[in-house]
Amino acid sequence: MLTDPFTVTGRVADRLLSTLPRLFVVPRAAHRTTVLQLLEAEVLREEPGQQAILDRLLDLVLAGALRDWFALPDREAHVSRATLARRFTALLGETPMSYLNQLAVVHGRRAA
Repeated sequence: MLTDPFTVTGRVADRLLSTLPRLFVVPRAAHRTTVLQLLEAEVLREEPGQQAILDRLLDLVLAGALRDWFALPDREAHVSRATLARRFTALLGETPMSYLNQLAVVHGRRAA
């Protein structure tokens, strides 16, 4: 089991995280990415730049876990994709794709 509190700041992150449940579970059988293996390997290294790499890998772990959680069948995620899209739009005032596009622009500006 992997648990980690994510502390983020900023309007975009606050809006997204406020719409998610405080806890979500992705069964191991539903994991579709190999990021956890990379994270495990990096934790064992003690080399320059390790913290920067761990920070980026944890971002990927969160994104992958959310993707896997959203892909769970309705009975496991307790909400259909259509319901999620409607709730997301009602809460944030924009569609999930519009939000993700805005998030990509914000992250692109930070990286530049």
